[in-house]
Amino acid sequence: MQRALLLLPLLALATLGAQAQTVTDATRTGAALDSLMQAANVVRQQALARSYKVETNAPHLGRRNQRTKGFDASYSGNSVWRKKMTTRRNNTIMEVFTVYQEGNKILQERRTNGIIQYLWVRTAPGKSSGSAVSTSEALYLRSGYLHWNGRQYLLPTLSLAAFTR
Repeated sequence: MQRALLLLPLLALATLGAQAQTVTDATRTGAALDSLMQAANVVRQQALARSYKVETNAPHLGRRNQRTKGFDASYSGNSVWRKKMTTRRNNTIMEVFTVYQEGNKILQERRTNGIIQYLWVRTAPGKSSGSAVSTSEALYLRSGYLHWNGRQYLLPTLSLAAFTR
């Protein structure tokens, strides 16, 4: 009886520890990455559809830096989205795309030569989900780290050893 009572807290700790572990399963990780990319695309498309006016600032004929801002119909002075594109001397193109909603940042995406290096999204559930509005944040790093719906994922990487003889 005493042994069973001693094992109960250990079992409870083991289940809590299992929830905080990093998920490395390729199918679950791929599904989480697809969900994150889809959520980011929805936020981006909604911001682009909301923009009524677009301003572009490209000093020196746009050779190095180009800044673009999209404003909503009210044109309250706050931009709905911003994009900064910088061309380095070695022709590397760095892009930062940021979306704002009511003055708060809800999406930030960094690309290098069109490849996503960093993606951060704040999502809010629909108004029909209940009275308590909770937001969730998602993060993707090119190094293989993904945080989605409160879980951490580690994306699989290809090893060159598998392709060599």
